[in-house]
Amino acid sequence: MYKLTMFSGDLSIEEEEKYFNKIANWIHKFEMDQIAILMLKVYKPLSFIIISFSRIAVIPYIMVLGHDSVVNMITIFEDEKNVEKLIKLIEGREKEINLMEKEKSKIVIEKEKVKKSWRRFLTFKR
Repeated sequence: MYKLTMFSGDLSIEEEEKYFNKIANWIHKFEMDQIAILMLKVYKPLSFIIISFSRIAVIPYIMVLGHDSVVNMITIFEDEKNVEKLIKLIEGREKEINLMEKEKSKIVIEKEKVKKSWRRFLTFKR
């Protein structure tokens, strides 16, 4: 697939992962996990076209202001594989959070069971 190389720089895998984590943290911070997954799955087939138009519309202003991180993100998301990586990262974090919430709810239920048993009368042992 043809890529525009006007402002693109070669990014290492670590830098790409840094951007993926930054975006995933931002999405989770605002609790937009499901919406982001839906939008990214819709966006994935058209990612190259959308990024090409964003370069035309946004890059002149960004280059004047000097924000290289936006240019790097545009470069990263030209490839559909990177969009899929972000989707998998968001889904993985969502699963981890669901597991943690289930464990917390199990602990709360166990504590309530202990309180309902005959041991609730033994307040001096707690």
